[in-house]
Amino acid sequence: MFKRTEWNERPAEAVRLKDGRCIVSRKVEAVERDGVVVWCGESAIMSETQYAAYVGAKEVAERREAEIIDDYTMSLIEGGVI
Repeated sequence: MFKRTEWNERPAEAVRLKDGRCIVSRKVEAVERDGVVVWCGESAIMSETQYAAYVGAKEVAERREAEIIDDYTMSLIEGGVI
C-alpha cells in the first residue's frame, strides 16, 4: 500500500483529491544530497473509507502508546525510582 517516495518540499500529512481520495504521507524525513535537501518517506493513495480506517488505527496506536508510558511512569513512582 505505502511506497517509498521523494519530494522537493516537505509534503502535507494528507491531501484530499477532487475525487475524494487522499494522498497520505508518513515517515517523512529530510535527507541532504549534494548540498540539496530532499524529503524522503512513504506515500499511499487511499479511498475515503481506507483513510478513515487508517486515521482510526493510528489514533488507537497513539493512545495505547501513551497508556504504556503512563503505566511505566506510575510503576517507577510507586517503586520510589522517581
